[in-house]
Amino acid sequence: MKSTFVLGFLFLISSYIYAQQLDLNTCNSITEASSRTHCLKSSVDTLILKELEKDLEMLRLQPGVSEKLDLEIEVSSVGNFSIVSINTPNFAIARAVNVAISSIKPVAMYKDKEGNFMKSILVFSNAYTVTPQNKIQVKDLLQNTSAQNEVAIDTPPEEDKDVGFAIIENVPVFPGCESGTNAAKKNCMSIAIDQFVKENFNLSVANTLKLEPGRHRISVQFKIDTNGYISEVWAKAPHPLLEAEAKRIIESLPKMEPGRQKGKEVNVMYTLPIVFQIEDDSPKEKKKSRRKS
Repeated sequence: MKSTFVLGFLFLISSYIYAQQLDLNTCNSITEASSRTHCLKSSVDTLILKELEKDLEMLRLQPGVSEKLDLEIEVSSVGNFSIVSINTPNFAIARAVNVAISSIKPVAMYKDKEGNFMKSILVFSNAYTVTPQNKIQVKDLLQNTSAQNEVAIDTPPEEDKDVGFAIIENVPVFPGCESGTNAAKKNCMSIAIDQFVKENFNLSVANTLKLEPGRHRISVQFKIDTNGYISEVWAKAPHPLLEAEAKRIIESLPKMEPGRQKGKEVNVMYTLPIVFQIEDDSPKEKKKSRRKS
């Protein structure tokens, strides 16, 4: 049996692809070197934060007290990630950085406009705080901006802050989609998410479920919250394993710039259909087809 997935188009599932937490090769499609570096940095930031979320108790931070991280990472001309320098008094943060960086697969080599292979230096200066609501708050000291990722949701978001992706005035910005009009950013984001899902979906899941031949659909909906993080991921599929895989992929999307409506940051609803087709190409079926014809 063959399976094909559709994200606005069909592609053939022909082999098993290991999916790391984030596919950083998505950043290599960006022609502007500085935007590509920003994309890589944002993705690595997300990996570190997700690693810290696994055990908040290890941070041992009192509410309102922050710990600083100064970090430099080199992405070599052959795509390898390595820590150049790291400075933090908190063991849990240092551990999260080392685990996150060691888990990153090398990215494809990247050329500048002159055709020269490039290396990149990712510079981080972050402050991490645990709030009384048991949330990790991250402040980027280089940009003097802050964002927080909710580890526990105490109260549901206000309904009037939820805006559909199709009508949002200022669309959320996917890393690497910073330039252009709102429509261009929206199109760039849609393409980037489709590509991300295509490249990171664990193809062996669909191939081992023995689903009936024909077209099947995974309906996915999620929010990009007012801090740019993915939240409230919902998936409906013909099998629980497909739902779990869809949620895993969406939850690993990188942090984005949040959407804005009437000048205020809002939660943005995003709907993603993943359609795949199972084709029965067994010898028996082929023989029957020949006989009928």
